[in-house]
Amino acid sequence: MTAKGQRKGETQTCELCGIEFYRAPSKLPHLHHYCSRKCSSEARSLPAEEKKARQAKYTREHAALRKEYTRTHREQTRATLKKYQVEHREERRARADVVWRTKKQTAVDVFGGCCQRCGYSDSLSALEFHHVDEDREGGVIPSVMLRSGHIEDVLGQLDGCALLCSNCHHSLHADDWEAKWVKREGWGWTLDD
Repeated sequence: MTAKGQRKGETQTCELCGIEFYRAPSKLPHLHHYCSRKCSSEARSLPAEEKKARQAKYTREHAALRKEYTRTHREQTRATLKKYQVEHREERRARADVVWRTKKQTAVDVFGGCCQRCGYSDSLSALEFHHVDEDREGGVIPSVMLRSGHIEDVLGQLDGCALLCSNCHHSLHADDWEAKWVKREGWGWTLDD
């Protein structure tokens, strides 16, 4: 705490004329480089080469300060981020779930909203995408992309897929039934009748 009448700021040297001046505490200290408006306006009217030289000096000085600040405050920043993540975990999960459901509903609606084999449509979570197009088999599974990808990327990947419910999809991979696929108009594949 300062004594009565004592100033809280600091002295600084004007970058143009070299005079020392008092700088009041500020949240924007990088704006106070000149002792007066006159020096500030003169500095703005300097030749381009001199401005660049001053800018380079300023950048070098402040790069070192930023690096030091980052180094000294790294643990504090990490702790603050961790605290936020813990305190808002449920809110973040709920928000991610809403985004996932919206994307998945959009993707499922492209295929008519139900299993293409049995017509199941009761649960969005029970509907899955099966890769039919072998050329696209190496791509990311659309359900994984629903969590992190953009919907445009998901729809692009869906062009090589068919929509099945979980039971039909698992029985298809267990070779319980044979599927003959036909390319649909627009998006994806469908079963041949």
